[in-house]
Amino acid sequence: MAKAIKALIISIIFLFILTMIIPNKIYAKSIEVNSSIKVATGVIDPDDFEPQDPTQSDINVMMNMSNVIIGTIQVIGVVVSFISLMVLGLKYMTGSISEKAEYKKTMIPYLIGTIMFFAITQLVALIASIVEGF
Repeated sequence: MAKAIKALIISIIFLFILTMIIPNKIYAKSIEVNSSIKVATGVIDPDDFEPQDPTQSDINVMMNMSNVIIGTIQVIGVVVSFISLMVLGLKYMTGSISEKAEYKKTMIPYLIGTIMFFAITQLVALIASIVEGF
């Protein structure tokens, strides 16, 4: 196990070093016309971008999308928690005395994980509702 972790760490470090060594090149084609540089078709010119403040409709679209995403994550979390609780409960009811003691040990991390999941999703929903008010 220790060898596998050591090999994983070495390979990650190797990949980090490799990505720093390999030069980043941009292959963009420019066309020179009348001493001014024109960008070829299909290539984005970074000088054309002019950032603007978001409008209220942009903010509404983002808030609606975030509410849908948060709601979806909460529903999936409730379903997964409920199914895993049912499986643990069935195993607990059908298990022997020694298995019941083992399931009690596995229920503590389950309960902690479930509480953390619900707390985190509610915190994100609370932050989204606070930001929506501004």
